[in-house]
Amino acid sequence: AGADEPMRCRKIFVGRCTEDMTTDELRQFFMQYGEVTDVFIPKPFRAFAFVTFADDQVAQALCGEDLIIMGVR
Repeated sequence: AGADEPMRCRKIFVGRCTEDMTTDELRQFFMQYGEVTDVFIPKPFRAFAFVTFADDQVAQALCGEDLIIMGVR
């Protein structure tokens, strides 16, 4: 990437998480799409998480997708 390229978002918002989901489980799930560099679940739990990928194109491709994670849409 050239220095003049805008930093494209590598982070995706994951909504409707359940309290029993762990960062490890989310990492395992999203690794099927590409290398995951960070998983963040806010404490106290607020039913969402952020997953950061090494490749912004993976994040762009997943934005707006309906995914089923551990039985949850």
